[in-house]
Amino acid sequence: MSIKERVIEILSDVTYKEQDEITVEKSLTDDLDLDADGQGELAMQLEDEFDIEITDDVADNWTTVQSVIDCVASATK
Repeated sequence: MSIKERVIEILSDVTYKEQDEITVEKSLTDDLDLDADGQGELAMQLEDEFDIEITDDVADNWTTVQSVIDCVASATK
């Protein structure tokens, strides 16, 4: 499974949205209704899944699904 697919799967779990509703251009807040608690949960699940560390500063800069994918991809290199 690719990073993109796994991030979308985790986002689906956190936001209770169907995976096919989650595309790379979707806004985390406007389209997926992700609040601060959800963002924290997303960061924790991504850290566990990919064995990476995500600081609050990094997570605070996430705006779209693509920005989350990019963050995970750069942290796993």
